[in-house]
Amino acid sequence: MTMACMVAPRLLPRPLHVPWYLDPGNTRSERWFAAADLIDIAAPAERDTSSPEARERLERAATLSADAKTLAAGGTEASALRATTFHLLAAELRREAGAWSLCAENYGALTRHHLSRGKLRPAVAYMRKMLFVTEGASASPDRLEACILAASVYVAVRQVAPARNAASEAAAIAVRLSDADGLAAVDRLLPRISELANACPTGKKPEPCACGSNEGYRACCGVADEVPAEFLVRPAAHGQRSAKVGPRAVTGQAGIDLLMELPGPEGECLNWVGVMVEDGRHSLITLPNWSGRAMRSARIMSKRALLDPGGTDFPSAAVLQVACGIEAFINTVEHFIGRSGPERFGHIRFPDFKAEGEDDPGEAGSTRRRWAGIGIALFGPDWAKEVRLHDLAKLMALRNALLHFKGAHEEWIIPAPVKEQALLDRFKDCFAMRDPPRPWIDRILTPGLATWAVDLGDGLIAAFRHAWHREEVRFEVESRDQDREEA
Repeated sequence: MTMACMVAPRLLPRPLHVPWYLDPGNTRSERWFAAADLIDIAAPAERDTSSPEARERLERAATLSADAKTLAAGGTEASALRATTFHLLAAELRREAGAWSLCAENYGALTRHHLSRGKLRPAVAYMRKMLFVTEGASASPDRLEACILAASVYVAVRQVAPARNAASEAAAIAVRLSDADGLAAVDRLLPRISELANACPTGKKPEPCACGSNEGYRACCGVADEVPAEFLVRPAAHGQRSAKVGPRAVTGQAGIDLLMELPGPEGECLNWVGVMVEDGRHSLITLPNWSGRAMRSARIMSKRALLDPGGTDFPSAAVLQVACGIEAFINTVEHFIGRSGPERFGHIRFPDFKAEGEDDPGEAGSTRRRWAGIGIALFGPDWAKEVRLHDLAKLMALRNALLHFKGAHEEWIIPAPVKEQALLDRFKDCFAMRDPPRPWIDRILTPGLATWAVDLGDGLIAAFRHAWHREEVRFEVESRDQDREEA
């Protein structure tokens, strides 16, 4: 394979340290967490909001909310946008502190901001959050405001039944509270709802969503008409890591940086969980750490093989798991780099494996080429000399032989063949095999093979991670030198 040429300078930029919630203009971004599991989030009634940490967050949220109001009154679009940032931060702080009902102030402001600018997707999303956090206060001014605002948003997105329901609830609350302004607001909404109902006769095919997309409401803005994801589950911390999502807490990392972290005493995480925000809606996406899982299984199989020196089951399982782990690691590298965007890796030219006919990552030789090509693109031509790519080729050849039986695999064992079976010859200097006469499969599947395979897999993955961190250090040194020269 001809490797793609390097593009100078070859750098590994550090991740952009701008948390996703600080940039409301970035409508689609993600941060990843190492997680052992997903855990349910306790409802506010079950949360302790009196801890020093919670009190600090609530104080900061109150300050941010007050500053947001001042900015919104400034009259300029720039100050209004800055106000939305402050409201986002305040809502996150209040949610993390367990004071969900206080988020209504911020979600209401965000809903009005987007609705006034015709941005219906985020308006629906923040309106739905406001309805959710006020559900427990059925006769409160916040719930009244939420229902009136919800009716206005549903009218804007041409949803008659939800608009009527929200207006009816608002009227009932206004009566209980003797709120004349609330009743007046409902009265102003009722003609608009009636007009909308008359313009949308039943029995016809649903119209495209009012936001301008070609999809129906349920597949578009209506996706937000459910419990907001950030109030349902959170990543459970792996080891000693904090997996809290929100301001003043760990905000996650780019996926590629999380993959490159050296495992601690607790080992590899089971999953990576990505938090993504798009048009005000939170989504959680998961990616199993197949590499870490497979290598852990391989180590278990290798230890079991030592307890059964005459068996072949555990060595074969170890080989298959190591091959899976090695493939999964380099494919995950490729996946996360692809999700990082051109601003970080656009200056690096990676081999186009599909152009070379490698549509199937499991194709024979494909794994070795990926390890060589991606490693050379990132770390330079010496990478291929530093790692055991020749042993990787042996391992994948054995994996393929174990998985893909063919009739041509029958062998002559008595009298002894003049030439050893090809795979036996490739592994003769790697570990001790069993003596003939035996089928080649029984000669090669030994505890020594299992140990060799695990050592290879662990070594390749560790070498890649160490090379990554070495390049990061080099980049930081070159950046400091460049800064000094420019100064």
